[in-house]
Amino acid sequence: MLNNVFTQSYQESQLNRFGYRMAQLVPLHRQAQIMGHDSLGAMLQSWIGF
Repeated sequence: MLNNVFTQSYQESQLNRFGYRMAQLVPLHRQAQIMGHDSLGAMLQSWIGF
């Protein structure tokens, strides 16, 4: 049980690290494309809720 908690925590920290690194290196419009949005505007609209 404790091993599962450690593994999950480690995986989450690696995922967060990947996300921060990607945010530093990948332009925002490219991240929108990766997430399946046609444009940066479409991605921002989905975040804001318009």
